[in-house]
Amino acid sequence: MQTFPVFFYKRKLNSYNLTVHSAVGTSITTYCGIWTEGLAGRGGNHIASALIAALKKVVDDTPGLKHIILWSDSCVPQNRNSIMSFALLDFLWNTPSLESIEQKFSEPGHTSIQEIDNIHSQIEKRLKLVEVYSPISLCRVLLTVNQKRPLQVVQMKVGDFMDFHKASALLTFSNVPYAKLKHIIYRRSLTVEYKTSFGQNSFEAVTVARSGRHVQHCSSSSDSPNIANLPKPGQCPKASSSALTLCSPESRVTGQLKNPDLVLCPVERDICVRVAVEVYSPV
Repeated sequence: MQTFPVFFYKRKLNSYNLTVHSAVGTSITTYCGIWTEGLAGRGGNHIASALIAALKKVVDDTPGLKHIILWSDSCVPQNRNSIMSFALLDFLWNTPSLESIEQKFSEPGHTSIQEIDNIHSQIEKRLKLVEVYSPISLCRVLLTVNQKRPLQVVQMKVGDFMDFHKASALLTFSNVPYAKLKHIIYRRSLTVEYKTSFGQNSFEAVTVARSGRHVQHCSSSSDSPNIANLPKPGQCPKASSSALTLCSPESRVTGQLKNPDLVLCPVERDICVRVAVEVYSPV
């Protein structure tokens, strides 16, 4: 009698897909960060960890990359928060070739991530033609969605999920107005520059390094403490439920995950990335 509920919830195991649409000039690549609710949920730590895993692939596939621009919706719990800010600062510090990362947030009702919507539409159309009974099957389906420009599947592992929330509490992000934020820039320092309106002429700068009980305001990023002083995040605890062990994290999808479409550029590289999350359930 006790095995029936376990079977029912295993059958309804959700899989999460964070989609990253990467554009370098006319070259376009799409990355799908995949994990199940047996590994993690879709809170701030989990979204940030999946984005960082996808950005690592972007950097690996784009030699000479120096600047990244991220476009996403204005969802505060997932995209506009101190967890995401810390994750991007940590990624910037651990990627010496990068000089800056920018986040831009579209106006509600005026989304700038139609490319992501198009990709999700392609995925949904493909899923209607097949039956998916496990997360591994979902990954295999994703590899067949677009024959001309195959999706690059990034399977998340337990060790990929980091506790950025706990580490971000060691810095001072309270003076960054996340609810009003439209544009924020991270450089190789602990100063962030932001705008609360796209019509704003200049950026406001604030350091997130702790200095006593107050946040220091800076006129430029050169006045800020070095990013090398950034706290190190720990690993995020794994989701705990005996009913969510259907898919072992050691089970990996094999396939060509190379990116032949990115073209070398003779000047410093800029890349525009659009981000969104979708949830899929096996039948």
